[in-house]
Amino acid sequence: IYGEGSMNNLSALAEESDDARALIQETVMSPFMEKVKRYPMGITFETSPWKDQGLFFWKFVLRQVLHSAGLCMFSDKSVESFLDRIKPSNLKQGWLQCRKDYAVFLQKNGRVFVFYPSSFPFGNGRKKGQYNNKSLFLGYGTDNSITVGPWTITSEIAKANSEEAAKALLQTKALRNMEHLMA
Repeated sequence: IYGEGSMNNLSALAEESDDARALIQETVMSPFMEKVKRYPMGITFETSPWKDQGLFFWKFVLRQVLHSAGLCMFSDKSVESFLDRIKPSNLKQGWLQCRKDYAVFLQKNGRVFVFYPSSFPFGNGRKKGQYNNKSLFLGYGTDNSITVGPWTITSEIAKANSEEAAKALLQTKALRNMEHLMA
């Protein structure tokens, strides 16, 4: 019905398609996926080296990255919004509205943090203010911990041997950076 040689042409096309997939995997996906870091709280990846890529590229790599982490893909509208945030030369750091069920944070340097819903419940369809806990201070130590969502918060007394050491402790942040939070 299709003429002589059609099966050979289809076989050649299938082989070329496999070669194209291998080429994309080697030249596009592998360099991107090598920069993905996995943490107990979620994943991070870089956008700066690829920020000038088009919509197809970002849909392709985001799908791969998010699905490999067990997360659902952003909607098409959210991918476009994501691109609007990562493409400017002067990035604005902040939370991105990509999905309702997990949190996404963009740093000024182009690194994106995607938090697992279990570790950082951003929405999950719950009511606003679901974790408002206006408990009074309970004291110090593990016997006086307070639970807020999936987090257990415990306060402790930090000892300082001098006034200078006490001032240094007061200037110290509980979390050094976002990577420290993710780990």
